[in-house]
Amino acid sequence: MLSEHSKSVAALRYNIQQLISKYESEKRERESAFAEKDRVQRELMQAHKSILELQQKYDNLKLAQAATLTEEERKSTNKRLQRMMREIDKCIALLNE
Repeated sequence: MLSEHSKSVAALRYNIQQLISKYESEKRERESAFAEKDRVQRELMQAHKSILELQQKYDNLKLAQAATLTEEERKSTNKRLQRMMREIDKCIALLNE
């Protein structure tokens, strides 16, 4: 009987050690996953910041380019915009019929 009791205690100890080992392994994996998530979030925030900066630079370049247009280019662009507006107005009128 004592031998069976000793075997049961030994088996229980073994199972507890296995559970502790699995727990520690899962804990390390979880910590690693959280660290990876944090790293990816930092990279995402940096990428978003870069996108915003590039968008601002692009807008500035467009504004600078618009300011350097010659009078003839401005007139041509204005005519194209007016023509497009008329076409849009015609389309709206057709849709309203």
